Amino acid sequence: MFQEVSERRILNYIVLHAIHKELLIAVLKDKETLERIVSFNQNFPVYKKAWDIVEDRGHKLIIDKFKSFYIK
Repeated sequence: MFQEVSERRILNYIVLHAIHKELLIAVLKDKETLERIVSFNQNFPVYKKAWDIVEDRGHKLIIDKFKSFYIK
């Protein structure tokens, strides 16, 4: 799904962050908390890389791709 990423932790966090973003925006309607979390995570390279990919690719697309691996 993300050939340019070789580190397993980053791959796991990409999906986790995409789901986290969807929950905060669509369910909890709390964009402020999302912004705080993303800002804080900039201090951690693995989290930062995962958030960068989520922002670049789009969290909904990532979630849909992830679901396609498990829901047939």
